[in-house]
Amino acid sequence: MREEKPRITAYWLPVKWKKKKEGQPNGITIKIIPAGTYAKFIAEGEGKEAVAKVWQQLWNMNLPRSFICDFEEYETIEEGHVRVHVYIGLKI
Repeated sequence: MREEKPRITAYWLPVKWKKKKEGQPNGITIKIIPAGTYAKFIAEGEGKEAVAKVWQQLWNMNLPRSFICDFEEYETIEEGHVRVHVYIGLKI
């Protein structure tokens, strides 16, 4: 199996959350992701291992990180196999 490096794309990511809707379950915490410039890395593979590999590579990169907001978005592709989008906040 060929090991692939994460793909890198920097772009603006505006995110806006709406107010809590009626009927929304209690215990849900809504976090606001600040608008800004983010680098996006994509990991695919076995859940935790795929994410850990991307983070190991990220820590070895010389990114101009803002350290304000980093986050991950998970997609299940098939049982045990995920695609994870890792967003890293950048200084501009």
